[in-house]
Order: sequence, then structure tokens, then C-alpha cells
Amino acid sequence: MTKAQLACYSPIMLILDAWQEYITDQELLRGTGQVTIKDYRQSLDTLLRDTSVVNVNDLTNVTFKKWVLICRERGNTQATINNNLKRLSGFCKWLCQKRYLGENPYDYIRLREVQSVPRALHWSEAEKFVDAMYTQRLPKRDHAFFDFLLHTGARSKEALSLTLDKIDTVEHKVSFTHTKSGKPRIIYFGPKYRKRFYEYLNWRKVRWPDSIYVFPSRSGK
Repeated sequence: MTKAQLACYSPIMLILDAWQEYITDQELLRGTGQVTIKDYRQSLDTLLRDTSVVNVNDLTNVTFKKWVLICRERGNTQATINNNLKRLSGFCKWLCQKRYLGENPYDYIRLREVQSVPRALHWSEAEKFVDAMYTQRLPKRDHAFFDFLLHTGARSKEALSLTLDKIDTVEHKVSFTHTKSGKPRIIYFGPKYRKRFYEYLNWRKVRWPDSIYVFPSRSGK
């Protein structure tokens, strides 16, 4: 790219100002959820903490390569490094589209292949896993927590942030509002599972009478 072409771009811009504009675009134009945006921001914060990036034009291919080396030295897994890079790839592309950068620093980044994850458990295997927990000396709350994940398909963060007002014992359903996609969803309890779950709710009502959470911590929060 020639000097004349580079002059068309706006390199002197704080990266945090550009990031705020990028996130606004993601929310308005693509409907990106708050959980995903939070993950994106965590990756950016890690980059800013590990490098000397301040302005948009500090984002170079060399910056990303040095950052990868820093992450490896810190002991981050390749999967974590790949996730961080992928989360910021869209930001880099957006910077070029907005003409804040002349060249995409992510263009020459090659992600290392990560070994495939173990296969998912079959339903019968998952049920055996949960049933086996009841023979172990684990807290009742932990038994109920894993049982809930299995029968609702909820993510752990969704279950931990779930409040009692989202449980409908009349229609036997749970409403998830704090989801990764940002879109609410409803899951219905089967007859066999809901009996166990309601027994747990009665028990936790005695254990944590003032807590609003379905699966409180020891302090009730």
C-alpha cells in the first residue's frame, strides 16, 4: 500500500474508543448477546495487558505474534490462544472496513490445530454419571446442579445465575434469560426429573431461605 493510500486512513485513534464503536455496531446490526460481548472484551483486555497496544495503529501482525508467544510462556492452552485470536479477528476486519486500519494484522495469523475434544456422552452414559453421584459424599446442592444441567441442557453459568422466579412449578418449566446468545429460552421438565428437582427446591428453601438463586453458594449468593 502506497503512502497516498495510507493517508486515507485514520491511524491515530485510541483502541478503546474504536472498540466501543465496534461493540455498538455488533449490538445494533448483528444482535450480539451480552455474554458473547463480555467474552470479546476479556480477550481484548488480555491483549492490552500483555502488550503495549494503545492506539489502533499499534495493532500489527508482529503485535499478534508476540502476544501468542507471551500466552504460550504463561502456560495458556492452544485452545485458549485460538479463542482469543478468533474473538479479535472480527474486530480487526471491522477496523479495516471502517478505514481505521490500512491492512488487517490478522491476515497472516495461522492458528495451530488443537486436538479434537472427547466425544459427548450418550444419554444413558450421562444418566449413569449423575446416578453415580448420589452414591458419593457430595453436597445435595451439587447433585441437583449436575442433574439440572443434564436434563435442561443449560450451561453452568446459566444455571448458577438462575433465580427462583424463573421456575414455574405449575407449567413445569424454567425460563433462561441470561443466555450466551442473549435470546431467552424455555425448557420443560419431564415427569421423572421434576419430582427430584422439586424435592431439591424444598430442601434449598430450608437451607437458604433468603437466597433468590436456585443453586446458591454457601453464603447464599
